[in-house]
Amino acid sequence: MKVHDVEHKVKAQVVQISFAEYCDLRRVNATTLLTYAGRSAEEARHEQLFPKDDTESLVKGHAAHAALLEPDVFAKLYATMPNFGDYRTKAAKEKRAAWEKEHQNSISINEEQHATAVSIRDRILADPELRQLFDGPGKNESTILWTDEETGLECKARTDRLTIFKGYQILIDLKTARNITDYGCQSAMADLGYAVRMAFYRDALDLVQPADWRVALVWALNTPPYTYRMTELMDEDLAEGRAAYRHYLNLHAECLANDAWPGYPIGFEPLGLPPRGFRFTQKTF
Repeated sequence: MKVHDVEHKVKAQVVQISFAEYCDLRRVNATTLLTYAGRSAEEARHEQLFPKDDTESLVKGHAAHAALLEPDVFAKLYATMPNFGDYRTKAAKEKRAAWEKEHQNSISINEEQHATAVSIRDRILADPELRQLFDGPGKNESTILWTDEETGLECKARTDRLTIFKGYQILIDLKTARNITDYGCQSAMADLGYAVRMAFYRDALDLVQPADWRVALVWALNTPPYTYRMTELMDEDLAEGRAAYRHYLNLHAECLANDAWPGYPIGFEPLGLPPRGFRFTQKTF
């Protein structure tokens, strides 16, 4: 597979830049679009301007991504803070403050987060099939840049891994979670917009290099025993994700053009109990 570093018919380009450089690009990405999911535009705008701090699960996920996909970055940029003891004591507070000052240009993680990242990496690379996926020819952490033709918005995406496996061109995304059963994976795909995100990436890749990209999600449990699995998004999943991201992209363009992000309508809007709320006056079976 040849990953282009120049424009393809002036539609899109792929560049290899750091995550910090990617974040500095003032373009629309899937995270921007997913702020509109299940809420008003006003709430979406607030999250865009004031993003929430990473949760414990996200910190583990970011560290696992770096350990597996960017080992040099993980070694140089991530610093593991020792346990300095009881932080109610002055001595422990002073030791922590000194360590944080020394590592102010690093991404600080604790010992448990570091162990989780390394364990996930080691479990995945110990599997012969997955090792081929992650160690074979390909590109990790590629950034795609393009302008959406319909809205004129400048967009960006950052793919985890692009590779060839058994003759197929594969777009791989690593997901860490507390539950990777069928129910857990399907719930995460629906609740966290994974189909939306992957359809956005998949369509961006088609602007660079039209191909029959297969979309694989590699899941890893972020607690012992760090079990893992791989699933594939089907055409109907990507079609749903595509319809959703197009809706969010058009909505974002409209809000930007009008410089207005409306909240909920005011008036006597009928809104009652959901079906599960009726237990005594209606049959639910």
